[in-house]
Amino acid sequence: MDFKNKIFLICLSIFSTIFFIYIFFYFYYYFSLEKQFSFLINKNHFGFYKKYIDKIHHLRIEGNFPYSHKNIKRSSELLFDVYNNKNKNIVLFQGDSWFDQLYYWKEYNKKIFERTKHSIKYINAGIGSYSPSLMLLQYEILEKDFNIFPEIVVAYIDQTDIFDEVCRYRTLKKYSHNNKLVAISPNKKFSVGYTDQNSQIERLEIFLSTETKLNLAYNLLLYKSQVLFNKIFEILNLYFLNTNERKLLSNCKKKESLYSFNNDEIIYFNSQIKNYLDILSSKKNIRKILLVTHFHKISLHYNASNNTYDLEKVIVSDIIDNLIKGYNNIYHLNFSKEVKIDELKILQTQEAWLKDEKHLNKELHTNYFLKKIIERVDDLFEN
Repeated sequence: MDFKNKIFLICLSIFSTIFFIYIFFYFYYYFSLEKQFSFLINKNHFGFYKKYIDKIHHLRIEGNFPYSHKNIKRSSELLFDVYNNKNKNIVLFQGDSWFDQLYYWKEYNKKIFERTKHSIKYINAGIGSYSPSLMLLQYEILEKDFNIFPEIVVAYIDQTDIFDEVCRYRTLKKYSHNNKLVAISPNKKFSVGYTDQNSQIERLEIFLSTETKLNLAYNLLLYKSQVLFNKIFEILNLYFLNTNERKLLSNCKKKESLYSFNNDEIIYFNSQIKNYLDILSSKKNIRKILLVTHFHKISLHYNASNNTYDLEKVIVSDIIDNLIKGYNNIYHLNFSKEVKIDELKILQTQEAWLKDEKHLNKELHTNYFLKKIIERVDDLFEN
């Protein structure tokens, strides 16, 4: 067999292999369309997702898994929900899953909001994994698109926010020509353990724009192929071209402890909080800002020798304490310092926490955590 025939047979073999792979996956997707398009997100919210996902990385999660919301009726509730809607004075809650849980348990905790001494409308914009950078972008949307101008902002800063800022969002941030943060991309290269909302939206867009099952299977195959090629390109880029991103990814994988961040990373995190506080402090409508921090179960220790409960150093709380010294209108509700001995005893038990040991159970989250925050907000209105 001469050389030309060999080349022809090799090319034919490659083409045939690709063709049969294509046919196989085409029919696989065709007969599994129901599974491929069983969306966690509501089709009625598609336009809302498309409008905001490219700017603020992700919204509240819909679905049937932990910390998701099953009955989001209005699209705006993907971004915020409202308590005491008839009242006038606005207090805005921003933060991660600790405030997102308020919406998750809304029917249970709304009585706490109603007990406030003043005429206050509470707007809860808590969303899982929202750290200061995303909270800043979110605030701009709430102000510009929904005319929300709070008098007091209550911002929860969690221990996990350092990881989020350094490892999850740092490489995804987009800035304007004058170095103003304008977006955090939904690209999930450094995202760990978070629902891929962007993939859900892209597949939903295919579903809504395709009329027949034949075309739907074809478009899905094209989409899956594109995702595969993009992933291969990202891996090649990461390991052969972009050494800085590779070092960041490798470094983040090693951070099993919340206290393993180096000084440069702490400085970076500190700068993101300060940027958030500086911009909010410049708003004429915002009179006061209340920062809230709470420890995780890992920080609690029982001292058997003298039957006491001790708290390990909580680094985020210390960062906030040091940072707010330069501000006159910013306050800190530091649960590490305000928690009582009898409360520590309860918090030491396994039952006080959800399975991840980073979030309180429903009863404590409402009648201990939220109750103290509402009491502090009342104090801020009086003084």
